[in-house]
Amino acid sequence: MAAEPAVLAPDAPLPASTALLTATLTRRDADGSGQPARAVPPLQRLYPVVDDRGRLRGAVPRQSLAAPGAARTVADVLIPEPVVVHADDTLREIASRFARHGITAAPVVERTDPTRLVGLVTVDHLLDGRLRDLAEEHDRERPLGLRSWRAGRRREGYATLRT
Repeated sequence: MAAEPAVLAPDAPLPASTALLTATLTRRDADGSGQPARAVPPLQRLYPVVDDRGRLRGAVPRQSLAAPGAARTVADVLIPEPVVVHADDTLREIASRFARHGITAAPVVERTDPTRLVGLVTVDHLLDGRLRDLAEEHDRERPLGLRSWRAGRRREGYATLRT
């Protein structure tokens, strides 16, 4: 999850600035070290829209900011009720919600106050989390040694390789 995504105000003018369109999201290494990822961070694809009190009012996809058409302000291209997730949702719940709605990013809000923005989560973050899970599974696996394999095969009456 990106804890500090770039956010917009509803009355911000369009088209958006180049700096805003090139905003990136922080990702962490899959090993769980907490160090910034070595790869180039992804561009932010969804921008939460917050009012002057910091309350979530909606979201705007990056492509709507880059090519706004006749829209003059962010409010003109705003998705007023975006799909949101909660910080305590599991990766599986978030991935299912993404698949069900056909989205790749969502604002993260507090469960007790759905207008309080906590961050932004993307498919990239989900994949980073899954890689971390896979690394932990790999570390937990106990390799089967060749000596153990040969001993087990002899007991079962199978032929063994001669060395």
